[in-house]
Amino acid sequence: TNKHAYLDDQIQYNEELTEVEEFGSRIGGENYVPLNENLEENLGEENRLEPKDAKRLVKFLFIAQLLSSWGDVSVDFGISMAFTYIFTSSYLPGIAYTLIGQMCMFIGGGFIGSWVDSSSSRMKVIQISLFLQNSFVCLSCLTLFSLFRFSASYAPWENAQFTLSYIAMVIFGCIASLFSMSRDISVSKDWIVVMTEQDRDLLIFSNAWMKRISLTCKVLAPIIASSFLDFVGPRKTILFLAFWNLVSVVPEYIILHFIFSQSNNLKCPKQGSNKKRENPLKTLYRGWSTYLAQPVLLSSLTYVLLFMNGMTPGTLTNSFLKLKGINVVAVGVFQGIGAIAGLTSTFVTPRLIKKIGLPKTGLVGIWFQHFFMLGGLLCFLYLS
Repeated sequence: TNKHAYLDDQIQYNEELTEVEEFGSRIGGENYVPLNENLEENLGEENRLEPKDAKRLVKFLFIAQLLSSWGDVSVDFGISMAFTYIFTSSYLPGIAYTLIGQMCMFIGGGFIGSWVDSSSSRMKVIQISLFLQNSFVCLSCLTLFSLFRFSASYAPWENAQFTLSYIAMVIFGCIASLFSMSRDISVSKDWIVVMTEQDRDLLIFSNAWMKRISLTCKVLAPIIASSFLDFVGPRKTILFLAFWNLVSVVPEYIILHFIFSQSNNLKCPKQGSNKKRENPLKTLYRGWSTYLAQPVLLSSLTYVLLFMNGMTPGTLTNSFLKLKGINVVAVGVFQGIGAIAGLTSTFVTPRLIKKIGLPKTGLVGIWFQHFFMLGGLLCFLYLS
């Protein structure tokens, strides 16, 4: 029975891999090369990592992921809450900063992905990404620190010095977000796949733990950052976040450099990296055209719409709660509890899928989400 189950899993895995490669070939066109082909052509058997060595290096990757995720979540939460200390009656500056940053990632994501894919050196991508991301995070924090002298109920947009400083901060934040994206794409979508080669179990294990690490940071980082804001003060907290990014990038880079030096897989040049770069706009157009032609388009859009509500922990909700007089530590705990729900799902969902199947698990999740969303809405209406 176990043998048959294993064969069924392998058949399903091969079918999924075929579908992924067909999808990739439609998006990537002539520049797309399947991962298996890349590994087989560039890596001899004598250079392949032993399974135990691959697992050891993956665990080092988890530490780098922890440092990166902790910094990202702390900065996002700290900056969004700092605006509520500067402007005690306005949501606009914090929300505009977050919105422009997200739009920049949406528009620039194609360019960043094209650059990561076409770069022949994986380590060079990491070096550039880490340096620029952390440099511009520090510049963004320092610019935000300078805005405290404009503290008021509402943002003084008529003040040219304030407006220019705010615009500069937004630009710094956008650049930092783009290179944070390039680092995440490189490590989560490339390094970890190449390091695990064709070991499906190790890849599933690695992806699950990378997700859990990110969610754990979303639980703990807002609580720690909110405690700093409450007990140390917003100005010192922003300076500490800038200092943390300067310090944490050193061990993160050392770990990633060590992994790269130990893994022959990562040293292999990417297949097709020397080919002529395709226009990122053309790549973006092809990707959207393929997406719009998918049979799961409507399901995908409904999934996206789940995030278009004001009850999701984020800049809008956190600012609203803070300006309504809720203690900032309570806001951080609130966001952490939301992340705990996501962390729990990484353990519960796989077990539910095995017990009742994927479609029924999806229905259970939808009904549970509606039930708890309704409960939150009723509490909000009652309290208001």
